[in-house]
Amino acid sequence: MANLPWPMFPPLCVRRSSPTVPHRVIQLLRFFRSIFESPRFPGWILRFGGFTRICGGRQKALRDTQATERENARRERDSIVRSLFAPLSPHASDEELLRLRSHSQSLAYYSDLSRYISDFFLAFETLSLLDIVPRAWIGLAFLRLMHHPMAFTRLKFDPVWGFDTDPDRELSGKTAYPDLHTMSGDILQLQPRSFDIVICNNLTDVGAPIKPILQHLLTIPRRALFISVCTIETDPSSPAFRANVEAVVRELRFDDVRSYDSNHWHGGVRLLGYKNVMGTSHGQA
Repeated sequence: MANLPWPMFPPLCVRRSSPTVPHRVIQLLRFFRSIFESPRFPGWILRFGGFTRICGGRQKALRDTQATERENARRERDSIVRSLFAPLSPHASDEELLRLRSHSQSLAYYSDLSRYISDFFLAFETLSLLDIVPRAWIGLAFLRLMHHPMAFTRLKFDPVWGFDTDPDRELSGKTAYPDLHTMSGDILQLQPRSFDIVICNNLTDVGAPIKPILQHLLTIPRRALFISVCTIETDPSSPAFRANVEAVVRELRFDDVRSYDSNHWHGGVRLLGYKNVMGTSHGQA
Protein backbone atom coordinates (compact mmCIF):
# COMPACT_ATOMS: atom_id res chain seq x y z
CA MET A 1 0.00 0.00 0.00
CA ALA A 2 2.92 2.33 0.67
CA ASN A 3 3.71 2.45 -3.02
CA LEU A 4 0.29 3.65 -4.11
CA PRO A 5 0.63 6.94 -6.02
CA TRP A 6 -1.30 10.04 -4.98
CA PRO A 7 -4.15 10.95 -7.34
CA MET A 8 -3.20 13.44 -10.00
CA PHE A 9 -4.56 16.93 -9.31
CA PRO A 10 -6.99 18.02 -12.07
CA PRO A 11 -6.20 21.18 -13.99
CA LEU A 12 -8.06 24.22 -12.60
CA CYS A 13 -7.20 26.81 -15.22
CA VAL A 14 -10.81 27.08 -16.44
CA ARG A 15 -12.54 30.33 -17.33
CA ARG A 16 -15.75 31.15 -15.48
CA SER A 17 -17.65 31.43 -18.75
CA SER A 18 -16.54 28.00 -19.86
CA PRO A 19 -19.40 25.49 -20.20
CA THR A 20 -17.14 22.81 -18.68
CA VAL A 21 -17.12 24.37 -15.18
CA PRO A 22 -19.66 21.88 -13.72
CA HIS A 23 -17.55 19.08 -15.14
CA ARG A 24 -14.42 20.54 -13.54
CA VAL A 25 -16.21 20.90 -10.20
CA ILE A 26 -17.16 17.23 -10.31
CA GLN A 27 -13.55 16.35 -11.12
CA LEU A 28 -12.36 18.40 -8.17
CA LEU A 29 -14.80 16.71 -5.79
CA ARG A 30 -13.73 13.29 -7.01
CA PHE A 31 -10.11 14.29 -6.52
CA PHE A 32 -10.64 15.22 -2.85
CA ARG A 33 -12.63 12.04 -2.27
CA SER A 34 -9.78 9.92 -3.72
CA ILE A 35 -7.36 11.66 -1.33
CA PHE A 36 -9.50 10.94 1.72
CA GLU A 37 -9.92 7.28 0.72
CA SER A 38 -6.20 6.79 -0.01
CA PRO A 39 -4.36 4.46 2.44
CA ARG A 40 -1.58 7.09 2.60
CA PHE A 41 -3.91 9.81 3.84
CA PRO A 42 -3.12 10.71 7.51
CA GLY A 43 -5.78 9.12 9.66
CA TRP A 44 -5.85 11.91 12.26
CA ILE A 45 -7.22 14.37 9.71
CA LEU A 46 -10.28 12.20 9.25
CA ARG A 47 -11.30 12.82 12.87
CA PHE A 48 -12.39 16.36 12.00
CA GLY A 49 -15.70 17.31 10.45
CA GLY A 50 -17.76 14.69 8.71
CA PHE A 51 -14.91 12.97 6.87
CA THR A 52 -14.84 10.12 9.36
CA ARG A 53 -18.38 9.15 8.51
CA ILE A 54 -17.65 9.28 4.78
CA CYS A 55 -14.17 7.77 4.46
CA GLY A 56 -13.08 6.59 7.88
CA GLY A 57 -15.23 3.49 7.77
CA ARG A 58 -13.25 1.89 4.97
CA GLN A 59 -9.88 2.54 6.57
CA LYS A 60 -11.10 1.31 9.95
CA ALA A 61 -12.40 -1.90 8.37
CA LEU A 62 -9.04 -2.41 6.63
CA ARG A 63 -7.12 -1.84 9.87
CA ASP A 64 -9.43 -4.19 11.77
CA THR A 65 -8.95 -6.92 9.14
CA GLN A 66 -5.16 -6.60 9.25
CA ALA A 67 -5.17 -6.67 13.05
CA THR A 68 -7.35 -9.79 13.03
CA GLU A 69 -5.01 -11.56 10.60
CA ARG A 70 -1.98 -10.72 12.76
CA GLU A 71 -3.74 -11.94 15.90
CA ASN A 72 -4.79 -15.20 14.25
CA ALA A 73 -1.23 -15.83 13.04
CA ARG A 74 0.13 -15.13 16.53
CA ARG A 75 -2.35 -17.52 18.14
CA GLU A 76 -1.48 -20.26 15.65
CA ARG A 77 2.24 -19.86 16.35
CA ASP A 78 1.63 -19.94 20.11
CA SER A 79 -0.56 -23.02 19.70
CA ILE A 80 2.16 -24.84 17.78
CA VAL A 81 4.75 -24.07 20.47
CA ARG A 82 2.41 -25.16 23.28
CA SER A 83 1.39 -28.34 21.50
CA LEU A 84 5.02 -29.18 20.72
CA PHE A 85 6.37 -28.96 24.27
CA ALA A 86 3.22 -29.58 26.32
CA PRO A 87 2.65 -33.03 27.87
CA LEU A 88 0.86 -35.44 25.57
CA SER A 89 -2.65 -36.22 26.70
CA PRO A 90 -3.38 -39.89 27.55
CA HIS A 91 -6.34 -39.59 25.19
CA ALA A 92 -4.43 -37.94 22.35
CA SER A 93 -5.96 -38.25 18.92
CA ASP A 94 -4.23 -39.80 15.94
CA GLU A 95 -3.65 -36.30 14.57
CA GLU A 96 -1.90 -35.19 17.79
CA LEU A 97 0.26 -38.32 17.78
CA LEU A 98 1.22 -37.75 14.16
CA ARG A 99 2.10 -34.11 14.89
CA LEU A 100 4.35 -35.09 17.81
CA ARG A 101 6.13 -37.77 15.81
CA SER A 102 6.60 -35.68 12.67
CA HIS A 103 7.79 -32.62 14.62
CA SER A 104 10.30 -34.55 16.72
CA GLN A 105 11.56 -36.38 13.65
CA SER A 106 11.83 -33.14 11.66
CA LEU A 107 13.73 -31.28 14.40
CA ALA A 108 16.18 -34.17 14.81
CA TYR A 109 16.73 -34.46 11.07
CA TYR A 110 17.28 -30.74 10.45
CA SER A 111 19.71 -30.63 13.35
CA ASP A 112 21.78 -33.34 11.65
CA LEU A 113 21.34 -31.64 8.28
CA SER A 114 22.77 -28.45 9.76
CA ARG A 115 25.95 -30.32 10.68
CA TYR A 116 26.07 -32.04 7.29
CA ILE A 117 25.84 -28.75 5.37
CA SER A 118 28.35 -27.03 7.65
CA ASP A 119 30.95 -29.73 6.91
CA PHE A 120 31.19 -28.44 3.33
CA PHE A 121 31.23 -24.70 4.10
CA LEU A 122 34.09 -23.86 6.42
CA ALA A 123 34.29 -20.08 6.03
CA PHE A 124 32.39 -17.38 7.90
CA GLU A 125 29.74 -16.40 5.38
CA THR A 126 26.05 -15.72 4.89
CA LEU A 127 24.27 -17.64 2.13
CA SER A 128 20.74 -17.73 0.79
CA LEU A 129 18.93 -21.05 1.12
CA LEU A 130 15.93 -22.68 -0.56
CA ASP A 131 14.22 -25.78 0.84
CA ILE A 132 12.08 -27.58 -1.75
CA VAL A 133 9.00 -29.32 -0.31
CA PRO A 134 9.91 -29.06 3.39
CA ARG A 135 6.76 -30.92 4.52
CA ALA A 136 6.88 -30.10 8.26
CA TRP A 137 7.85 -26.43 8.12
CA ILE A 138 8.98 -26.50 11.74
CA GLY A 139 12.22 -28.19 10.65
CA LEU A 140 13.07 -25.41 8.22
CA ALA A 141 12.18 -22.81 10.87
CA PHE A 142 14.56 -24.61 13.24
CA LEU A 143 17.32 -24.53 10.60
CA ARG A 144 16.69 -20.81 10.15
CA LEU A 145 17.05 -20.30 13.91
CA MET A 146 20.30 -22.28 14.14
CA HIS A 147 21.82 -20.32 11.23
CA HIS A 148 20.20 -16.97 11.90
CA PRO A 149 22.28 -13.98 10.71
CA MET A 150 22.38 -12.69 14.31
CA ALA A 151 23.35 -16.06 15.85
CA PHE A 152 26.84 -17.12 16.93
CA THR A 153 27.08 -19.72 14.16
CA ARG A 154 29.88 -19.55 11.61
CA LEU A 155 27.62 -20.35 8.64
CA LYS A 156 24.54 -18.15 8.39
CA PHE A 157 21.49 -18.51 6.14
CA ASP A 158 19.67 -15.39 4.99
CA PRO A 159 17.18 -15.25 3.45
CA VAL A 160 15.65 -18.68 3.97
CA TRP A 161 12.95 -19.74 1.50
CA GLY A 162 10.60 -22.68 1.45
CA PHE A 163 8.98 -23.90 -1.77
CA ASP A 164 6.01 -26.24 -1.96
CA THR A 165 4.01 -27.56 -4.88
CA ASP A 166 0.86 -27.39 -2.71
CA PRO A 167 -0.41 -23.79 -2.13
CA ASP A 168 -2.27 -24.84 1.04
CA ARG A 169 0.87 -26.25 2.66
CA GLU A 170 2.79 -23.16 1.58
CA LEU A 171 0.16 -20.95 3.24
CA SER A 172 0.32 -22.94 6.48
CA GLY A 173 4.10 -22.50 6.60
CA LYS A 174 3.84 -18.79 5.88
CA THR A 175 1.23 -18.30 8.62
CA ALA A 176 2.99 -20.37 11.27
CA TYR A 177 6.56 -19.18 10.64
CA PRO A 178 6.64 -15.56 9.40
CA ASP A 179 10.44 -15.43 9.59
CA LEU A 180 10.52 -17.74 6.56
CA HIS A 181 9.92 -16.67 2.99
CA THR A 182 7.51 -18.99 1.22
CA MET A 183 6.31 -19.65 -2.31
CA SER A 184 4.47 -22.34 -4.23
CA GLY A 185 4.00 -23.38 -7.84
CA ASP A 186 5.73 -25.50 -10.45
CA ILE A 187 9.28 -26.47 -9.61
CA LEU A 188 10.25 -26.06 -13.27
CA GLN A 189 9.57 -22.32 -12.94
CA LEU A 190 12.38 -21.81 -10.41
CA GLN A 191 15.06 -19.66 -12.01
CA PRO A 192 18.60 -20.98 -12.61
CA ARG A 193 21.28 -19.92 -10.12
CA SER A 194 18.76 -18.08 -7.93
CA PHE A 195 19.93 -19.36 -4.50
CA ASP A 196 23.31 -20.16 -2.98
CA ILE A 197 22.19 -23.45 -1.41
CA VAL A 198 19.25 -25.64 -2.40
CA ILE A 199 18.09 -28.57 -0.30
CA CYS A 200 15.46 -31.13 -1.25
CA ASN A 201 14.72 -33.45 1.65
CA ASN A 202 11.77 -35.24 0.07
CA LEU A 203 12.93 -35.98 -3.44
CA THR A 204 10.13 -38.46 -4.13
CA ASP A 205 7.54 -35.74 -3.39
CA VAL A 206 8.85 -33.53 -6.20
CA GLY A 207 8.17 -35.88 -9.08
CA ALA A 208 9.31 -38.87 -11.05
CA PRO A 209 11.46 -40.11 -12.64
CA ILE A 210 14.28 -39.01 -10.40
CA LYS A 211 17.04 -38.32 -12.93
CA PRO A 212 15.39 -35.43 -14.86
CA ILE A 213 14.22 -33.90 -11.59
CA LEU A 214 17.76 -34.01 -10.20
CA GLN A 215 19.14 -32.53 -13.42
CA HIS A 216 16.76 -29.60 -13.05
CA LEU A 217 17.50 -29.16 -9.35
CA LEU A 218 21.19 -28.87 -10.17
CA THR A 219 20.51 -25.74 -12.22
CA ILE A 220 18.91 -23.79 -9.33
CA PRO A 221 21.76 -23.32 -6.79
CA ARG A 222 24.83 -21.16 -7.23
CA ARG A 223 26.96 -23.10 -4.74
CA ALA A 224 25.60 -26.51 -3.76
CA LEU A 225 22.68 -28.93 -3.85
CA PHE A 226 21.81 -31.19 -0.91
CA ILE A 227 19.30 -33.98 -1.41
CA SER A 228 17.70 -36.61 0.75
CA VAL A 229 15.50 -39.51 -0.26
CA CYS A 230 13.80 -42.17 1.83
CA THR A 231 14.13 -45.45 -0.03
CA ILE A 232 11.25 -47.23 1.73
CA GLU A 233 8.49 -44.63 1.32
CA THR A 234 8.13 -45.16 -2.43
CA ASP A 235 8.28 -48.94 -2.71
CA PRO A 236 9.20 -50.84 0.48
CA SER A 237 9.29 -54.17 -1.34
CA SER A 238 11.69 -53.10 -4.06
CA PRO A 239 15.42 -52.89 -3.27
CA ALA A 240 15.87 -51.91 -6.91
CA PHE A 241 14.60 -48.41 -6.11
CA ARG A 242 17.50 -47.73 -3.74
CA ALA A 243 19.97 -49.09 -6.27
CA ASN A 244 18.45 -46.84 -8.92
CA VAL A 245 18.78 -43.75 -6.71
CA GLU A 246 22.40 -44.54 -5.91
CA ALA A 247 23.16 -45.12 -9.59
CA VAL A 248 21.58 -41.80 -10.60
CA VAL A 249 23.42 -39.66 -8.04
CA ARG A 250 26.72 -41.29 -8.97
CA GLU A 251 26.02 -40.81 -12.66
CA LEU A 252 25.43 -37.12 -11.96
CA ARG A 253 28.78 -37.06 -10.12
CA PHE A 254 27.62 -36.12 -6.65
CA ASP A 255 30.56 -35.31 -4.41
CA ASP A 256 29.18 -37.17 -1.41
CA VAL A 257 26.58 -39.94 -1.02
CA ARG A 258 25.95 -41.64 2.30
CA SER A 259 23.36 -43.53 4.31
CA TYR A 260 21.70 -41.51 7.04
CA ASP A 261 21.04 -43.14 10.40
CA SER A 262 19.67 -41.43 13.49
CA ASN A 263 17.37 -42.02 16.42
CA HIS A 264 14.44 -41.46 14.06
CA TRP A 265 15.73 -43.09 10.87
CA HIS A 266 17.04 -46.64 11.27
CA GLY A 267 18.77 -49.16 9.07
CA GLY A 268 20.04 -46.75 6.43
CA VAL A 269 16.64 -46.21 4.84
CA ARG A 270 17.49 -42.59 3.94
CA LEU A 271 20.23 -41.40 1.61
CA LEU A 272 21.98 -38.04 1.77
CA GLY A 273 23.74 -36.47 -1.17
CA TYR A 274 25.82 -33.34 -1.79
CA LYS A 275 27.05 -31.80 -5.03
CA ASN A 276 29.13 -28.69 -5.53
CA VAL A 277 27.75 -26.91 -8.59
CA MET A 278 30.21 -24.02 -8.75
CA GLY A 279 31.78 -23.82 -12.17
CA THR A 280 29.02 -25.75 -13.98
CA SER A 281 26.78 -24.23 -16.63
CA HIS A 282 23.00 -24.13 -16.36
CA GLY A 283 22.48 -27.19 -18.44
CA GLN A 284 25.21 -29.39 -16.98
CA ALA A 285 24.87 -31.88 -14.15
